[in-house]
Amino acid sequence: MILYFVRVFKSELSKFAPTFMKKLVDEEIISEKFLFKWFDKETRLDKNSLLYDKKAEKQFREMVDPFV
Repeated sequence: MILYFVRVFKSELSKFAPTFMKKLVDEEIISEKFLFKWFDKETRLDKNSLLYDKKAEKQFREMVDPFV
């Protein structure tokens, strides 16, 4: 989801990234615990996945900083 958001909507919807992340947490798609661990870089996205994009993950982390 992060990769999709960054690649498709980065320029036009980046200001809504915190709202998007809040919705994921509110709908229990991801847990608050996972969010905080991911944000603090204690948990990483699956690096073995073909979809892994370190740059997109970093950009999304910066976008959701106000929410976290």
